[in-house]
Amino acid sequence: MKKLAFTILLLLCAGGAASMVYTQYASPQARLCTKIEQQCGADVLPADKCRDSMANLASDEVAEMARCIEPSGSCLESLGCVTGSAARRFGQGLVRGVSGL
Repeated sequence: MKKLAFTILLLLCAGGAASMVYTQYASPQARLCTKIEQQCGADVLPADKCRDSMANLASDEVAEMARCIEPSGSCLESLGCVTGSAARRFGQGLVRGVSGL
């Protein structure tokens, strides 16, 4: 019984560690933020703050940003993608707010 409890505990710890590694390094948001940090430097948009701000994006929004950021060749292009995405979300919220009047 102790072996079973130890095995379950070990599997839970391994799952938690794998989840942390995925969200920090392998998720689409993490890859995009790492690319932005590589192009622009940590002083412009640090990867940890970038991941925090992208955490609440829907998967289709992340996919749109990935299609724009991954082929970008400069910091300016990447930040243009981020700004465009934010402007699009703002516009969609504005339309929802105005249509509810």
